[in-house]
Amino acid sequence: MVENESTESAIKHELCTNNSCDVPIVLHDEERTPCEVWTRCMGYFRPVTNFNIGKKQEFADRKYFSLAKVLDRIAQHKEHII
Repeated sequence: MVENESTESAIKHELCTNNSCDVPIVLHDEERTPCEVWTRCMGYFRPVTNFNIGKKQEFADRKYFSLAKVLDRIAQHKEHII
């Protein structure tokens, strides 16, 4: 019976191609595809790998924000004023 359960779990693992299953999908480093990151620089899009040292650091230092967080902060600020 244990052998049958492991066979079923192996089949389930093969059939799961997204995260809707309980079985996690594991990829090893050699199975992964490298991802090229592009960003807007000086008015046009370029891959980050082509940046010089200064632009790479500038890209790493960028700060990103969420509109939801900004709106929450504004609401909190208004509460303190009233």
